[in-house]
Amino acid sequence: MREVREELGKDIILRPLGTVHTFTYLIPAVGYVVDVCYLLAYEGGEIVPGDDEAGSTASWWTREQLDGQDVEISVPRDQKWLLGRALELYGLWKDRVVELQPGASSRAFAWPPADPPSAAANDEWQSGEE
Repeated sequence: MREVREELGKDIILRPLGTVHTFTYLIPAVGYVVDVCYLLAYEGGEIVPGDDEAGSTASWWTREQLDGQDVEISVPRDQKWLLGRALELYGLWKDRVVELQPGASSRAFAWPPADPPSAAANDEWQSGEE
């Protein structure tokens, strides 16, 4: 969620729904990289592109627009099918309440966390003890 806030602004409110797809590829200077595409439900807040996205704008599209030629995505490049998959999964997951990180409150998705867990609480969660 930290990365999302860096890219879209600190006031954005999102609800994680799940993983849409993963890509593995080689960057010669770095090695193999795994990109994970997450599906997040927009719950509110102003979208303000970060410094590295200066000049960018956010857009909302209809399904018909997504199927047309006018919508382009830059990352992942030439993977427009991913948008259709995300819409299908959104339809399946949007109304489900699933604890994606058992033992953590929904505040775990705020950045920075308002009340970070103590080391003992984190150890307890890792071990599965209550």
